Amino acid sequence: MSDNQPLSISLDTAGAKTSVPLIANGQYCEFRLTDLSMQSTDKGNVTKWKFELVKPTVTTDGRPLNPGEFGATQFVNIQLYAKPDAKNPQWFVEKIARYQDALLGTGDAGNTKGKPARPTFDASCVQQMLGKTLIAKVGVRTYEGNDSNEFATVSFP
Repeated sequence: MSDNQPLSISLDTAGAKTSVPLIANGQYCEFRLTDLSMQSTDKGNVTKWKFELVKPTVTTDGRPLNPGEFGATQFVNIQLYAKPDAKNPQWFVEKIARYQDALLGTGDAGNTKGKPARPTFDASCVQQMLGKTLIAKVGVRTYEGNDSNEFATVSFP
């Protein structure tokens, strides 16, 4: 049952923080892959990668950011298509391969470091990657007036 009555509260919301804390530019952080899915769009398919911070780091304003806190989840979307005039129409294959290598410790077939060859990216490979960690160098990117975090580089722990 709803009892409509005039609002009779007074909350000071001036000090509330509603923006997502950003990880400081250039920080090397450990992240765990917790979800990887695909979504269809009008332009083509997009893979959606969800990473959770594993160890504490620092935000752009110098505050600590701990695993599980607001801002500790990072998302990476990799579209599975290229613009018609793209210099490298397979850029997304290379980007996905870098994430595979960072999560699985794999490399190019026949690499000189003795790493195992990278497997085909499919549902079985995704199951191998889920729960694995990588090291990401985090950058702060400004796009259309909004700041967000992005992974500048990724590597195997």
